[in-house]
Amino acid sequence: MNLAKKLYLERKDKNLTKKELSKELNKLSDFSNYSKKKITLLESNQKEFTYRIVDDLAKYFNMTIYQFLTKNWKSYNTEEITLIDNNIEEYFHGYSERMPKTFKNLSDIIYKFDLVNHDDWVGIPKYYFIMGEYYEYLHRDVSKERSNILINRAEGLLDKLEQFSSYNHKNDLQFPINLETDFAGYTKFNDKREPINMNILIQNIEFTLGEIRQLFEDDYFDFDEEDIKYFNLLNHYREKLDIGFEDIEKDLGISSAEYMKWEKGEVDPNISDIIKLCDYLNINIDLISLRSLRTLNNINSQSVGSYILQNTNIHNSEELSKDYYFSERQSIILIPKYCYEYMFDYLKDKTHKDIGIKKATQFTREFFVKWYEFNKARQFLFYSLTGLVAKENFIHYTEKEIKRYLGDSYYPENPVKFLTQLTLDRVENYGYKDKKQIINRIKHIDIERVLKSSEKVNLRPEIN
Repeated sequence: MNLAKKLYLERKDKNLTKKELSKELNKLSDFSNYSKKKITLLESNQKEFTYRIVDDLAKYFNMTIYQFLTKNWKSYNTEEITLIDNNIEEYFHGYSERMPKTFKNLSDIIYKFDLVNHDDWVGIPKYYFIMGEYYEYLHRDVSKERSNILINRAEGLLDKLEQFSSYNHKNDLQFPINLETDFAGYTKFNDKREPINMNILIQNIEFTLGEIRQLFEDDYFDFDEEDIKYFNLLNHYREKLDIGFEDIEKDLGISSAEYMKWEKGEVDPNISDIIKLCDYLNINIDLISLRSLRTLNNINSQSVGSYILQNTNIHNSEELSKDYYFSERQSIILIPKYCYEYMFDYLKDKTHKDIGIKKATQFTREFFVKWYEFNKARQFLFYSLTGLVAKENFIHYTEKEIKRYLGDSYYPENPVKFLTQLTLDRVENYGYKDKKQIINRIKHIDIERVLKSSEKVNLRPEIN
């Protein structure tokens, strides 16, 4: 969809005439003078879209430059967006701890819930499983147990797991989106039956937050510095990469004299040239606009419905209810479906054999403890995440993202490190950070501060 069509659709969505839109743009623009004629020329593709015009339009329509440039047709389906917004608000109304509340904005739900794809994750009631089945079947020293006793215990656990969540199970969901919770309750911070050390976990999450902040602080300027313009930021990123004017002229075909005028703010370049330059500098175009950075870090810059449609491969509410569900982060253990399937089959396989059941039991115990710690870490992390990082991690990770860092294992040996990798990688994939910088940062994380396993086991045992 071209920019002229997008401008027309955005204007119509706000029920503005061309003259009314020009007046609104003139109120916020520092550089351009708008008129009814200018809007007409832009919408008919008779006038080029410059960087400053796109920056003004994105600001007025409450989105980032990148969002305006990449917004696709489904995001203009206002009827579907309104339907999703209304249903989520109605469905979540009163869903709060002892305090009824209307959940209207992303900030209302982002700290409590994950939006989860059915094909990627399996949900298990956290409190019921940990307080019952985990301590009943797995929290034991199996080194001196007889194999037949362990097999019987494993069969009982498998029966329970099939009741909790079968990875082949397909729910017949209707919108509003299904919400998975464990109404039995949730483990408390000081609960003696907690299988992990909560104090150490919180220390590790604080360390992770420090890593995230340190990674971003160099590129995310003080949003209150109104005097910083895009040409100052262009200069910052160009010099950071040690790129000279002659390099830009040679590689992009933009004359040095012309480019120097950009950085001095003497001319307003075509938006296509700025896009080409940002690709060359390996940065997202939003990084050269403080307006976009402010919008980017405003969790409520979009409605929940528009955010979901913009960031999933979903076209309407029916598809959304079929493919996704909300999971309460505090009370549900989410486990990658392919990992869960392997664990289930591996344990089931060993119940039919005389050997290997002890190893399978140890693996299953470690499997659940590590994924439980991952879920707890994600719960605590979201208490402190804000802006861009929180928004981009609200929709839970895909199998492809998980395998990128989990590799051949079926659970993370260091759950907090693993979560940090996924969190930063998600932001990088949206184009706001260089992957090499993220990888280097993750490599230097002090993994010894992450909770140690009580017993080392093979992370990828083979089914014989």
